Amino acid sequence: MLTGMLAAADTWDDALLQAYYERRINRVRPVAEASVQIGQWQLDGTPDTDIPGLINRTMTMLRELP
Repeated sequence: MLTGMLAAADTWDDALLQAYYERRINRVRPVAEASVQIGQWQLDGTPDTDIPGLINRTMTMLRELP
């Protein structure tokens, strides 16, 4: 996606990077949050966590977002 935006832009400026950020943040944030949650569960040794379920929900969300 970034390469397409860079190729289509006349100038590479803060506005271009902000547009990229706005397009990506809705996909990036849940992945990062899920990763942090999995790491915390592993560090805490929390029993009965649903790591596969969290991964599946995150992947499903990614498939549904543009």
